[in-house]
Amino acid sequence: MAPSIPLPSVPPAVERIEQLARPHREFRDFWWVEGGPPLSTKLRYLLRYQFKPYYFVRPPGWRVALRGLSWKQRPPPDFASIGAVRSGTSALSEYIFQHPSTVLPLAKEPNITVPCVKQVCSYFPTRAERARVAKRYGVAISGYCTPVGPHLSWPYLARGVNPNMKVVLILRDPVSRAFSQWKWDRMKRSWFARDPFWSQIPSFERVFEIERMDMAEGGVGWPTLSGLSGLLRQSIYLPFLKVLTDVWDADKLLILCAEEFFADPVATTEQVYEFLGLPPCTPERVVERNAGPQESLDPALRARMREFFQPYNERLYEFLGRDLGW
Repeated sequence: MAPSIPLPSVPPAVERIEQLARPHREFRDFWWVEGGPPLSTKLRYLLRYQFKPYYFVRPPGWRVALRGLSWKQRPPPDFASIGAVRSGTSALSEYIFQHPSTVLPLAKEPNITVPCVKQVCSYFPTRAERARVAKRYGVAISGYCTPVGPHLSWPYLARGVNPNMKVVLILRDPVSRAFSQWKWDRMKRSWFARDPFWSQIPSFERVFEIERMDMAEGGVGWPTLSGLSGLLRQSIYLPFLKVLTDVWDADKLLILCAEEFFADPVATTEQVYEFLGLPPCTPERVVERNAGPQESLDPALRARMREFFQPYNERLYEFLGRDLGW
């Protein structure tokens, strides 16, 4: 644990919280408007987008390429906070990055599957930037927060970038996560709501039955607009966790329960700070900015889904030595 050092009385400055919030707010306002925003709004947004200090996702390619020229002066990330889509990685990022000793990457979700370390390092701050923060707060680290699960090659790719990187993995109730991703995908499709291309997509209940049948026959799952595999498959965490623990030492891996984080984000974040070796700091509670549409899952369908996931969860609990209460 890092030694305690003097920090501001309100550790996360207002400017930092706004810096974290603005890209995500603008991202949603731009992309989640049915039919898209007016052309004039798009042009203004795209112009401003070229020069932002911090991005939610997808920074301009020219910015990444330009930073890549100085990649040798940009140390690889010290940590990664990961999970499956809709597991709370975005919410957790707004707490982790509040700590004044964290130096922000160019984007919360950098492309870490690019074909070389040079491109990965281009997303992260220079040694000089880190040194300025370390001089003020005693410690300076950088990292990223992204929903890479269940990307089975990620542990190997990440180890190739930095074998000493620390990994925070957040796991969410598989039923709630799958339904949340379905709602998220539907919200993304709303931009094209008038296009008949999407008009025949079935209900969530029907998709559950289709993917369950598909998995029984050895299929790859229902295709999604976000994430890497089916809605149900992304909620089966044990295969990814087995690969991750085979590649990463236990002292460099912290596994969190999303429900515990949602219930008490400050306590969970303080646990993360300690794991990352950061000076003690109490983050400010922030409004959830990445919540999906408010819609309840039918109780009968929820019960059927719990029955489906039960054997997978039991094997996960046995592997972890901990019951997550799902």
